[in-house]
Amino acid sequence: MTLVLEDPGGAPLDRLLGGPLDVSQFLRIAIPLAGALRRVHERGLIHKDIKPANILADPASGGLWLTGFGIASRLPREHQAPAPLEVIAGTLAYMAPEQTGRMNRSVDSRSDLYSLGVTFYEMLTGQLPFTAAVIIDGAFAQDPFSADEYIRQKHARSVLFLPLVKQAKLIGVLYLENKLASHVFTPARISVLELLASQAAISLENARLYSDLQEREAKIRRLVESDIIGIIMWDLEGRIIEANEAFLHMVGYCRDDLVSGGLRWSAMTPAEWNYTHERTVVELRATGSYKAFEKEYFRKDGSRVPVLLGGATFNERRDQGVSFVLDLTERKRAEEELRESERRYREAQIALAHANRVTTMGQLAASISHEVNQPLVRTGCSMPSSPPNPAAWAWDSRSAVRSWKAMVAGFGPRQTYPTAPRFSSPCR
Repeated sequence: MTLVLEDPGGAPLDRLLGGPLDVSQFLRIAIPLAGALRRVHERGLIHKDIKPANILADPASGGLWLTGFGIASRLPREHQAPAPLEVIAGTLAYMAPEQTGRMNRSVDSRSDLYSLGVTFYEMLTGQLPFTAAVIIDGAFAQDPFSADEYIRQKHARSVLFLPLVKQAKLIGVLYLENKLASHVFTPARISVLELLASQAAISLENARLYSDLQEREAKIRRLVESDIIGIIMWDLEGRIIEANEAFLHMVGYCRDDLVSGGLRWSAMTPAEWNYTHERTVVELRATGSYKAFEKEYFRKDGSRVPVLLGGATFNERRDQGVSFVLDLTERKRAEEELRESERRYREAQIALAHANRVTTMGQLAASISHEVNQPLVRTGCSMPSSPPNPAAWAWDSRSAVRSWKAMVAGFGPRQTYPTAPRFSSPCR
């Protein structure tokens, strides 16, 4: 299914914000934007991602369009479950606090108004809120933060809050305090601290990425070392660079064979599978992965093992990769036993049908033999004085045989069939 949308034109607002807008420019954008958001809320939607990148503006025509409804919700009120910041849907710099799941408040239309206010702030000042340093000089000075319980207890003379921001994303906050003197955080010192803060933000982000990478590597390592299935790492030159114990046991090799470099998938592949591997290499170079297929490997003792193989490449060069290898020996054995069972079943059916035919013919032959050998005795009259002619009153054996042949051939008892003439009883 394909969703086709009209391109209204214009450009994302974040590309037009090279600096603070004057009041007239701001109002030409802010008024229709507020009206568009009102209509969204009237239809029972919560946008949840209001930001300049999701606003299209055309300065020439004055048109404005609100886009980016990918995470919009129709619920009038919903509760966001706590989640790591990197997986929360939306843009953290414009996101209302309740959308992070760390506040005891539900997400509703007011969350969009918070994001709209952040956007307006950026349009008027040229920067996001909460990115400038907060300086408190003197614990007893008239300052919005002077009544803070911590500052009053610690008697801090100078306090500096410096956000650590990387690519418009808040990484952390640098907190510095001085209990000896006030006004110690001069503009020159703050410039140096801002430079250090930017480097600290980069370092923290790199550390987080490195930690994520280590976690992924640990998961992959647990999968490889669990030996649930065979896993190999290879290159397109035919070498097997690394393999787990499950694969080595499958093909009958040991770890020393792998370390010595004597394990090559190209040498372990039977000749009849070379064409399939050539097609796999073409697919790997084109897409970076290949679909799973069945093949065979030579074991160390020369026997063959059927396997299911699938994998992908590591890098953009696509000359090295990883594959899973599943042993199909048990499945192939079960399939062979099933085919043998079906063959024996068909043979038994043929033998039973043959036995039924033989039994039927035996019964038929016995009946014919009985009728041929059974003597015909005259009853119900006295014997004539002169010996009768047997042909005049008795069936001969050929007549009986013809009668049975007629019955076997399908003649009914009332159908005409040539028989011997009936005798005329001498008793009449």
